[in-house]
Amino acid sequence: MSHTTHIFFHVVLFGLWLGPYAALLVLIGRLRLIGDQPQAVETLLKSVRLIERVPRTAFILMLPMGLQLSHNLGYIAFSTGNTLGVWVVALVWLAIDWRGARQSFGPAAQAARVVFRVLASGFGAVVGGAGLLSLVTGGPIALPWLAGKFTLFGLALVIMILIDLAVAQFYPRQQGKEAKAGVPSDPALIAKAASQAGTGIVALLVVLAAAAWMGVVKPFA
Repeated sequence: MSHTTHIFFHVVLFGLWLGPYAALLVLIGRLRLIGDQPQAVETLLKSVRLIERVPRTAFILMLPMGLQLSHNLGYIAFSTGNTLGVWVVALVWLAIDWRGARQSFGPAAQAARVVFRVLASGFGAVVGGAGLLSLVTGGPIALPWLAGKFTLFGLALVIMILIDLAVAQFYPRQQGKEAKAGVPSDPALIAKAASQAGTGIVALLVVLAAAAWMGVVKPFA
């Protein structure tokens, strides 16, 4: 893949990470207004469940692509074996996530959410920790703006986990041997979950905008 093509796909994935969250913010805002209308809530929740998969997919693919792009530009040192390992983990993660998406109401979906939270926590600790360490000590990432961007991405992963915990409340619980599709029946629960998810999404959009600004302007260089 050429450098120009690599940058193009990186920017596209970032847009697919950022844009759908903005759409989710609008839908969740509507949920807070119509929490006592089951039919309308069910329609909106179907949209939420569909749209939320897009930024997760983009995010999972951005992890190895962003690290590889930083290596290609000479910003960080990353061996071929490490690059391959990150891509393998990301693709396996993506397969698990989409398997869960196909069974939105079953145990596979619940397991996929647990996998997402565990791996996102791990990547967040590594990426964010490397950024913070570099800001304090000057290494392993020598460029302050890139270290700041890594720190923001680590923070973004934490916020994504909190959003996932909030959005999971919109999904029906397991009932018997097979989970059944449905919607939460308590308007207060819908309003609370919508408020939590909405707050998280606003925070995430601010963090991602700051990370994008750092990548374009490259302050402290």
